[in-house]
Amino acid sequence: SPQRRREKRFGAEGAPLRFIHDKLRELSYAGLPPERRRVLHRRAAEALERRYARTHGFALMFPSLANHWAKAEVHHQASRYFGLAGDRARAAHANAEAIFFYQSALAEGGVHLRSGAGAW
Repeated sequence: SPQRRREKRFGAEGAPLRFIHDKLRELSYAGLPPERRRVLHRRAAEALERRYARTHGFALMFPSLANHWAKAEVHHQASRYFGLAGDRARAAHANAEAIFFYQSALAEGGVHLRSGAGAW
């Protein structure tokens, strides 16, 4: 049977690029300046929120949202979504995942508080 190729999307200057191979995506990502990465992750998180916030599948997006907000360095949002992902994992009796998400929520919350960014 023909081998299926995985494609990953990566937004850049309004035009998505398709990467057939993970290594190409990784190299392209590594070449981006840190500030550009933060901006792209913020845009990705905002786009996911806009697209899924009012859908039944929104809870499925919590881990992705947490990761994008963490990489965007918006720590209070990352903490929030990691906590929600932890709640969902706990409800599904996925205890190892729940622990990971809760630990990540605490870590992001700690960074937020130490940064002096203010209220949640």
